[in-house]
Amino acid sequence: MMIIDFSVVWGSYFISVPLILATVWAGTKYLSKKYVDQKFNKKLETHKHELQTIMEFNKFDIQRKIQDFNLYTVKKHEVYLTLYRLFHEADGYARGMYGLRHVPDYKNHTSSEISKILDESEVGEERKKYFLERWESRYENSSIVDEFSKLMDRIRVNMADEQQKKAHNEWIYSKLYLSENVDELCSELSNLLWQVCWDLHTYYDQNVPGQDKVEPMKSIKENNEKISSLLVELKNEMQKELSIGYYK
Repeated sequence: MMIIDFSVVWGSYFISVPLILATVWAGTKYLSKKYVDQKFNKKLETHKHELQTIMEFNKFDIQRKIQDFNLYTVKKHEVYLTLYRLFHEADGYARGMYGLRHVPDYKNHTSSEISKILDESEVGEERKKYFLERWESRYENSSIVDEFSKLMDRIRVNMADEQQKKAHNEWIYSKLYLSENVDELCSELSNLLWQVCWDLHTYYDQNVPGQDKVEPMKSIKENNEKISSLLVELKNEMQKELSIGYYK
């Protein structure tokens, strides 16, 4: 009869248990590290992707801003040049109507020359006909020459008025590109030039008595000094802003 021995060798048992536990612990530790590494790598890749996206967006945003800045700067140069020119032209037209000025001797002009002047001034056909019919008698009757000269003065005053309006409108349309300082200077210039034109209309109005023309001429001279000073300020401010790429 065979007898099976189920006796336990306790010595080998106690030796193998710690070994098993150590093995299990090592495996668990390895798997845990593997899991953590995988999670970390996944988060790292996600974070890298997010950073790349942010960098691409910022790159696009910077490029867009640079392009906008370049377009803005080019347009600002154009606007400033146009405004500066128009205000000087408006001032020039107004100055041509007072102080020392050259007045043509129309008496020496032929009928064809007078006709050309009237056409360039866009005078109506009826008024043109009126002068041409009487021009040949100008040496006997100088009143027609005086009348023509006064007409030319009124036309030039209207031209000065138109130039002021032109500069004023350009200033209004260009406000998007103007700094606060330039905007304020243009506003002052426009107002002063408007006042000068108003006074010129009064001064050259044949229906206004001579004594009532003293104040308008005094006002013109005072405003002329202010305009000269403001044009210098405008030039200096524009040069300063354009030289540093002013962007506000």
